Amino acid sequence: MGAGLLPGVFDLCMIFRTIVTFKDILVVLLMASLALRRAASLVIPPGATKLGTKSIKVLSWNILLPNSDDGWWTFKNYCPETPEECRTWSYRQEKMKEVCREEDPSVICFQEAGERSYETDFVFLEEEGKYSYEVADKGRMRCMTWYKNEDFDCLFSVNKDRCLILALKHKELDEVVWVVNCHLQAGNSNGGRRLRQLHESLETVRKKAKKLGLNPYSGFRVIVCGDFNSESQGSATQKLLKEGAMEAGFAEHGVVISNKNKKQTVGLFADSYASAYGDVEPPATLVAPKLIEYFTTGGAGLEEAGEELALTHELRTVLTEVFKLYAPSSEMTKAEADVFLTDINLRTDRGSEMRFAYKIIEEKGSLQVDDFIDLYRAEIKGGKFWGVAHDLFIIKEKFGMDANLLDTVLPEFYHRKGTPKGYEDLFKARFDYMFHTAETLNLVGVRRLKEGGGITPMPNAEDASDHHYLAAEYELK
Repeated sequence: MGAGLLPGVFDLCMIFRTIVTFKDILVVLLMASLALRRAASLVIPPGATKLGTKSIKVLSWNILLPNSDDGWWTFKNYCPETPEECRTWSYRQEKMKEVCREEDPSVICFQEAGERSYETDFVFLEEEGKYSYEVADKGRMRCMTWYKNEDFDCLFSVNKDRCLILALKHKELDEVVWVVNCHLQAGNSNGGRRLRQLHESLETVRKKAKKLGLNPYSGFRVIVCGDFNSESQGSATQKLLKEGAMEAGFAEHGVVISNKNKKQTVGLFADSYASAYGDVEPPATLVAPKLIEYFTTGGAGLEEAGEELALTHELRTVLTEVFKLYAPSSEMTKAEADVFLTDINLRTDRGSEMRFAYKIIEEKGSLQVDDFIDLYRAEIKGGKFWGVAHDLFIIKEKFGMDANLLDTVLPEFYHRKGTPKGYEDLFKARFDYMFHTAETLNLVGVRRLKEGGGITPMPNAEDASDHHYLAAEYELK
């Protein structure tokens, strides 16, 4: 009987060996497929030649707070057609996993990692012992930089006003690569602070390199990447990086950036994406519904406007109609305000709208229509355009408001769930950048972005953030 079983056991062993072999083949094919997809997604600089030296790949991504444990409002950033399940952290996290595994970068620079949850939100990068990280030591939204353990030792890490600076020593090449992960200050009037943030980061590289005993004459290998929160073409930060200096009196948006000359001696930088795309303007990294022109009219911009930010007549009209839906009388009571807050925020214990409404009710006993309009003026003044659009859509759906009326305050595609018309309906900007020291790093290529940045507002079912991620590969000279 035992002998009779032997052929069966032998057959099972052969089948098992075949399965293992087949599995190995699948793994090899998968790896080859990923390699081909990475190669196809690269934009190669015109006339580029590979040196054949060791290369590193850097990925930069503003991942959009909140992550898992903060900033409940992310669902408002999405256009109405995006399914609710696609707006959850678990869904977004899975999308981020896919990107990181497919790109397989040497260094990953996140912006807007949540203060309360960064230790667990990206644990998938630590699971196989592949990556280690450094994170900014302050701030609700933090820069966080990951690096491959097999490639690098971290010699130095410091946070300087929304910039995280790392000195990474390449184990095989015994060379130091500096990575400056930035999330610069937003706002047209804040060019001076953006310049100081970047200048201080480059000064940190210079000073710390000296302490590490590195020879400045051999040249620094530096990559500066992240969310610059401005269209940097012609900006003070661009001049400092590309030209090494910015003269006193230089102005951005009519505002003098500094009364002193600014200089950096780390090296002259090239815009990695502009270099790769050559004569073609690199695509936008941020694509969103164009809303501000529906909400405000003429005069000073948001940053210069005071409490009397001018709202369009159409928006005031719609907000007056919304007020009447919740307050049949001329006043909105606390109970009526609670219904309104639950509709827009799902609960009554959170949100700037709640704080504004409750403060007025505490002072006056109820909300008047002008108070309600001022509530949304404050939201717009705070830059929460997408939240206002979301609220108007939710209220329209609940009460069946006239879609033609909504056309006066929202792009048609937004509340009718249609397709954007393009420039007319979309705000597109190149806010995210990667720069490298051209004398010491050879640009192999950059990750191809959607043409024009794409036609679907972000975030959406495919894009887990309101920013496209960037990736570039460099050889060490």
